[in-house]
Amino acid sequence: MKRKVLRSLMCLVQGDSLGLSYQNKPLDGAMVQEGLWSDDTSMVLASLDAFSYLNGFSMMKNFISWMDEGTYTPRGYSLGMGKTTKEALERFKRGVHPFACGGKEEWSNGNSALVRTWPLAIYAMKKFDLRKEREKALAFIEKMVACTHGHPRSLLVSRIYSELLWDLFKEGTPQQLRKSLDRLHRVYSEHPQWIYMENALAGNYQNGD
Repeated sequence: MKRKVLRSLMCLVQGDSLGLSYQNKPLDGAMVQEGLWSDDTSMVLASLDAFSYLNGFSMMKNFISWMDEGTYTPRGYSLGMGKTTKEALERFKRGVHPFACGGKEEWSNGNSALVRTWPLAIYAMKKFDLRKEREKALAFIEKMVACTHGHPRSLLVSRIYSELLWDLFKEGTPQQLRKSLDRLHRVYSEHPQWIYMENALAGNYQNGD
């Protein structure tokens, strides 16, 4: 399992690093910038660094260190921070409780909530017995995601991603992925935000069908 987790982390970081070079640029005009990663990897590293005592306060303090001091970055300054994340961190600096910092408006949704779920899912996998405490683990992840992204859509995404990750760590096959997606459809299809998940989960995100 340890090897699977490390491989998963490396894929996340490598994908982020490669994608950063092409972000908002034509594919034939971008140069791969070695040794760089974006806010996504920085926030993952900040979360991992809080694992010894992970709670809303320890995680948000690490995020503040990243934003203000460039900790967890390759060049000493934060890169690519989204508006929703910045606003949440500013609320925390003003004394708002971590779990109340995340924006709850529809425009507050962002991919940072999804990427940042990875370390939370790993932590929950170790902290909880997923056979007996799966819902408790998912509730924990939702609370932590809500520190920066509090809209129900972001919270649902964190649930779906965590459940897929846990299932694929057990058996990383296309068959297991299909089985997991079918199960998640049964579990969450009545959720008000599910309609926004269907295109992506069906693989239709590229053509917008």
